[in-house]
Amino acid sequence: MKIGIAGPILVEALRDQLEPGSGGASPAIRGLGGATVNLLVRGLLARGHEVVVFSLDPEVTREVVLRGPRLTLCLGPYRRRARWRALDLFRQERRYLSETIRRERPEVVHAHWTYEFALGALASGLPTLVTMRDWAPAVLRHYRDPYRLLRWVMDALTVRRSPYLTANSVYIQELIVSRWRRQVSVIPNPVEPGFFRQEEKLFPESDPVVVAVAEGFSRLKNQKSLMRAWPMIREEHPNCRLCWVGRDFERQGVAWKWAWEEGLDGGMEFAGGVSREGLKATLDRGALLVHPSLEESFGNAVVEAMARRLPVVGGGHSGAVPWILDHGDAGVLTDVTDPPTLARAVNALLSSREEWVRYSRKGYRRVQSHFSLSRVVEISLAEYARMLAPGS
Repeated sequence: MKIGIAGPILVEALRDQLEPGSGGASPAIRGLGGATVNLLVRGLLARGHEVVVFSLDPEVTREVVLRGPRLTLCLGPYRRRARWRALDLFRQERRYLSETIRRERPEVVHAHWTYEFALGALASGLPTLVTMRDWAPAVLRHYRDPYRLLRWVMDALTVRRSPYLTANSVYIQELIVSRWRRQVSVIPNPVEPGFFRQEEKLFPESDPVVVAVAEGFSRLKNQKSLMRAWPMIREEHPNCRLCWVGRDFERQGVAWKWAWEEGLDGGMEFAGGVSREGLKATLDRGALLVHPSLEESFGNAVVEAMARRLPVVGGGHSGAVPWILDHGDAGVLTDVTDPPTLARAVNALLSSREEWVRYSRKGYRRVQSHFSLSRVVEISLAEYARMLAPGS
C-alpha cells in the first residue's frame, strides 16, 4: 500500500531510510520534530509499505524532496513567525500540503494533530484519517492567547470536516464523544522497540533515585507540587535523590532557580535535555518515575518509564494517565495537586519491595500489550483498510 503521512517529523531519525545525499538537502533542514510520527513511519516501512511523508520546515524556502527505496519525504516552507501563520490559519502551509498530497497520490493519508497537517490533508480530497493528539479546548484554557484561540478554531474545523477521526488515548476519545457526539477508535502513541528493557529491574535497597521527565516548567506540568513534596520524601528517605530531565531543567535554568529560591533544591539533580540513550541511562538508574502533570492527552514519559520497568506515580485525574496506568493496576494513582499526599504515595512505594516489584512488572506488561510499535501499526493498518473498504 502507498501510505501518506502528514505531520511533523525529525529528518535525522529517518535518514537511514533515505538514499545517501538524497535531494542535496542542507543539514539545517531538520523538520519540526515528532517522535510518534517517525516511529509510525518506520513501523509501516518494516511491514513492506511505501510511505510518503508530507511535512514542513522553517529552513525550507522551496520544496525539498528526499527519497529512499520505499520512503519519500516532501518538506515544504513553514513560516517562522507564529503570528503570520496563525492570522490566515496556516493558509500557505495548508496549500502546500494539499497540493503535494494530490501530486503524490497516496492511497490513504494519515494526518496527525487537528491543525494545519489535518486541514491540508483533508483539502486534498484523498481518503484521510486524522488522529487527534491533544485537546484544543484544554490547551486554550491553560494558555489563553490569540495563537491558541486560532488553533482552537482550526481544531473545530478539522473535526467537522473529518469523516475518519481517531484519538491517541481513551481520555481524548471520551472528550470527543462528549463534545462532538462522535464514536472514534483509539490509535495510541507507540514505544520504540529498542526502548524496552529485557531484564528484570531490582528493587533499590539504598540511595534511590526518583526521576521526573517533562518538557517545560509550567503550571500544567505541575512540577512545583513535586518540589514542595520533596522535603517530605527526604524525611523518610534521606539518601533519596530527585533527577529532573527535560527542557527548563538545566542547572541554572528556570526550574533550578525557582527550587533554589524556595530552598527546595537539596538532593535534586538538574539534567536538562538528554539524548535518547541518556534518557534510557537515567531511567535505568532510577527507582521510580513521578509524573505530577495535571493533564496529559497521552503521556510518553509515563509509557517510556514503564518500558524501562520503572514503577510510576501519576495523577488520578490527569487526563490519559489513569488509563495508561490501567486505573491503578499498573501504577500508583494519587492526588498530585497536594504535596503531602504525593509524598506519602512516593514514600509508600519506596518502602515496599512487594508493591514496587508488582508495579514494575505490571507496568512493563501493560506497555508491551497496549503500546508496542507492532500493535500500533496493526491498529493503524486496520483503520486504513476500513476507510478503503467498499461502501465506507
